Amino acid sequence: MTKILNNNSKVTGHSGATSWMSEVWLPALREAGITHFAWVYSHEFFTQLEIDNTVDRTTGIAMRTFFLPEDARQWLLAH
Repeated sequence: MTKILNNNSKVTGHSGATSWMSEVWLPALREAGITHFAWVYSHEFFTQLEIDNTVDRTTGIAMRTFFLPEDARQWLLAH
């Protein structure tokens, strides 16, 4: 497995773990061989900001954000 579709569309609050995600979790995924990461936004605005902040701070993995799971799936299939 080299691709992940992370669907947060049903998330109702944010975790505040932006630093941990960008400094620990995503580098561990990169080291495990993940090359592409599609992240579906929550409908909750502050969660969207948290996701954007995490994506902006992450390197070494092709990452994109989406509002619809099907769009995220299509992007992963194309790469």
